[in-house]
Amino acid sequence: MSLQFSSLWSLEGDTLLYYMEPKYVLILDNSTGTLSIIELTDEELRESESYEDFESFLTTIENKYGFRLTYSSWMTTEKLDIYRYKDGKEVED
Repeated sequence: MSLQFSSLWSLEGDTLLYYMEPKYVLILDNSTGTLSIIELTDEELRESESYEDFESFLTTIENKYGFRLTYSSWMTTEKLDIYRYKDGKEVED
């Protein structure tokens, strides 16, 4: 019996690795404090796979979404949960 993995898993030596699908991109503009949350389209996800690294792909969508990587920090996530707090308590949007 051979092991079979989805595209999100790989076997490296004796280690099973899980790769998160970058469905959402969170971009924090360090100069303005603006947080942009981008839900990538299926087409954008497919296109991102053709780049050597994800940051190279992000430079191609800067104008579309109005951000500049030069001034920003970014991260990706497969699932998005948002919590806001004020004075130590969670608040609604």
